[in-house]
Amino acid sequence: MTVKFAAFEISDYLDDEKVIAAYLSAAADDPDPEVLSRAKSDVVKARAANSIRKAMKAMEPLPNGESHNHTAAIVNVILILTVIVQIILVKIWT
Repeated sequence: MTVKFAAFEISDYLDDEKVIAAYLSAAADDPDPEVLSRAKSDVVKARAANSIRKAMKAMEPLPNGESHNHTAAIVNVILILTVIVQIILVKIWT
């Protein structure tokens, strides 16, 4: 019987700015500069994922059936553009 494990992705757990700050601080303490570089990349991925989650939540229908106003639509566009920029940065850094 073969046991398979899912890949561990640290960016899935960096969902709060305090956690991100602690993660970067710990990576900065490591003498290997590659550790901090990888941590920065993880943080960009995490922030992109967090932005996507916020955008998706903002696009959910309101519970009472009302429609969103135009401000919410503009916020969604800004969040999506932010995600695109963050993904580009991840590609540059990795």
